[in-house]
Amino acid sequence: SHSFLPHSASASKNKCGIQALSDRIVGGEMTAIDEFPWMALLSYVEDGAEVWGCGGSFIGTRTILTAAHCLLPTLSYVRLGEHNVSSAVDCQIFANPLDRDCADPPMDFHDFIVLRHPQWTPELKQNDVGLIKLMQKPPLTDFIYPICLPCSDRVSVNASVAGWGASDGIDTRASSDTKLKAVLSIVDHDKCQLFYRNFNIQIRSQICAGGRKGVNACRGDSGGPLMIVKDDYWFVIGIVSFGPQICAYEHGITAPSVYTKVSEYDNWIRTNMA
Repeated sequence: SHSFLPHSASASKNKCGIQALSDRIVGGEMTAIDEFPWMALLSYVEDGAEVWGCGGSFIGTRTILTAAHCLLPTLSYVRLGEHNVSSAVDCQIFANPLDRDCADPPMDFHDFIVLRHPQWTPELKQNDVGLIKLMQKPPLTDFIYPICLPCSDRVSVNASVAGWGASDGIDTRASSDTKLKAVLSIVDHDKCQLFYRNFNIQIRSQICAGGRKGVNACRGDSGGPLMIVKDDYWFVIGIVSFGPQICAYEHGITAPSVYTKVSEYDNWIRTNMA
């Protein structure tokens, strides 16, 4: 049962989806230090070292929404409020060098429980959704703030991804030190199915996006959000599930990536949120 409130009416009631939106927002693919403050980075222990392996979205109280395939036993901690993983304090410098704007240091959460969707099937890549429930409640700041869950299952023409390009905690570290963003086109179901003949893409529970030349969810993270903005409120409509290997170009066109459709799991998410 989807509410027919306009997106923003229910969002303003729920205190989610708002960016501080100062003059920090920059164009292009670089994000500003307070852009997408719901982005989470997941750290894994691999051969004794910590590596960034997936992303997620802070959806309120103590809950991170991510992909089920990211909830590996090697998950070590969740980081919120990050912008540039290679600097301890992230600042944005303006034309006047004295005009600096610095973020609070990021916060790491080591105590949590994880919950995978009970119908997750890795081999078919279905129901790829999971939750991380933090034991400690993150403070809400300009740099840590929840994104809204969708109020309807309608999908728009374009959507955004953001992240550090962290893929699956398997073979690549985060490919960018700084959080990047990209706008993707939603790809229709039939066209998407052509790229993924081995998988039955479910129109009900999966969304495809990408396929623009040179732009893909390579800017996004596995487990991270596919987002839309409505009346200045941001909503997570998808979770990065799988896509072309290393952003491969197939026949000159980038294959779209496949996202878990969040609205289909609304009940499960809300029931299990911390």
